[in-house]
Amino acid sequence: DGEWGMGIEIYASQNVILENIISKDNWGDGFYVGNKTLNSLFCAITADNNRRQGMSITSADGVTIKESIFKNTNGTAPMDGLDIEPNKGETVANIQVLNSLFLNNKGCGIESTVPTEYAGSAFVKNLIIDGNTVENNGEIGSYSAGIKTIDRGRFNTR
Repeated sequence: DGEWGMGIEIYASQNVILENIISKDNWGDGFYVGNKTLNSLFCAITADNNRRQGMSITSADGVTIKESIFKNTNGTAPMDGLDIEPNKGETVANIQVLNSLFLNNKGCGIESTVPTEYAGSAFVKNLIIDGNTVENNGEIGSYSAGIKTIDRGRFNTR
């Protein structure tokens, strides 16, 4: 029933660079970034066939993801390629998602949302999504999309 078996977890870190790494077949997320991580680069990473998310970002400032692949996420909701979703009292800011592929995820290719119960206490600010390919994401009958952002009047996307 669990979902916390992460391939690579990054917490309270700064100036992290991950390049040319494959994280696949994990019980939870391929990559997880949280607890106020600062100024990190993910270049040419691949998240494949992970159970919960390809990558989750829950608390960070200054993350760039480029030329990466997030595919075949399936197993337990939300099953997104990339999920940008701050926890209560946390912020995700200055995120760039560039020239990456989001393919065949059962949830969204990219999802950015603040849960309703955290509105006013969690924030997403300055999100740039540019030059990506998003194909065959979502599942018939579920509330998913290639790219989904939910603005609760609290965050700034561009």
